[in-house]
Amino acid sequence: MRIAMVHFLAGVREGGTENIAKNLARELVDLGHDVDIYTNKGDASFPEGTTMRKMPYIWMPLRHLRYLSMIFFFSLFAALNILFRRYDIVHGFFYADSYLPFVAAKLTRKKIVYTFGGVLDKEAKTGKLADKCVALASAIKDVYEKLGVREIEIIPNGVDTARFVRDENARKEIRGTLRLYDRLTMLTVARPDEIKGPGMLASIIEKCPDVNFLLVGISEAEPLKSMNAKNAIKLGKMGNEDAKKYYSAADCFLLTSRSEGMPTVLVEALSSGLPVIATKVGGVPDVVDHRVGFLIEQDPTKAAALINRLAKEKATLDDMRGACRAKAVKNYDWKILAKKYEELYRDVIGGKNV
Repeated sequence: MRIAMVHFLAGVREGGTENIAKNLARELVDLGHDVDIYTNKGDASFPEGTTMRKMPYIWMPLRHLRYLSMIFFFSLFAALNILFRRYDIVHGFFYADSYLPFVAAKLTRKKIVYTFGGVLDKEAKTGKLADKCVALASAIKDVYEKLGVREIEIIPNGVDTARFVRDENARKEIRGTLRLYDRLTMLTVARPDEIKGPGMLASIIEKCPDVNFLLVGISEAEPLKSMNAKNAIKLGKMGNEDAKKYYSAADCFLLTSRSEGMPTVLVEALSSGLPVIATKVGGVPDVVDHRVGFLIEQDPTKAAALINRLAKEKATLDDMRGACRAKAVKNYDWKILAKKYEELYRDVIGGKNV
């Protein structure tokens, strides 16, 4: 199959649906398909074997128009390319940049697939143009079905289980360097965004003085940025490869988000054998069950009580490690998920062997 993936941020940053597009592209290429990724100009890396089609950007002098112009001109140039190139599937991941390419695909009778990365009402209009939509979790599917989108299949977010695996040497080195000793160590990896719950996280840290907290990315958000708690180790922003080693150093992963789709960090934690404590939002309940972690409400007092209890019962978390790794390998490995997408593509194009 010839597949066009459309994501204007895939060339600019890591995370979210950008990583979904790139991981899926890598596996589809390994399965023998031709994959073009339409994206904006940037420094992000791409899987070997994919063709990067970086669309031109027309600079706008008015600051508040630059983001809108970036999306518009990207979408316009991507649509013109898709209009005149042969593809079996056009696959989009973000409502604003996919709309015009989808219109171009429809005009030339190309088949369209759209992945809902989260929950945003505006995505429904773009999703309705697709022949088939993908939701990362059941809660996301329910939202868009109520908004009138049909033909939605659930395929979860994934992880490269060969890369995200517990590394005992990295664990020993980091725990020694950071002087974590034998104390319970929690890890949070999230962008510095209010929706990721930095206020709740700060409150939990204050209520758990005998627990270490490793903070990647989210430490740049207030009130975490200003807090001086000795048990909060602020690691700042870093790339995925640098962040990966901290999954091995920690004992448990903590997610305090107020809203989510299906976070990549959850399956990265599970693949690394790391139990999870996460707020019960979005697609999180699809991932976290009693065998691999704990679901919590937006209540820092109760969350802190759970963490303080686990600090005294660390064997509970040790007993979960095997189940975490097994669940990731069975359900979230990208090699498995890519075959599900491949089957979905074939179904959309009528089962043709292309």
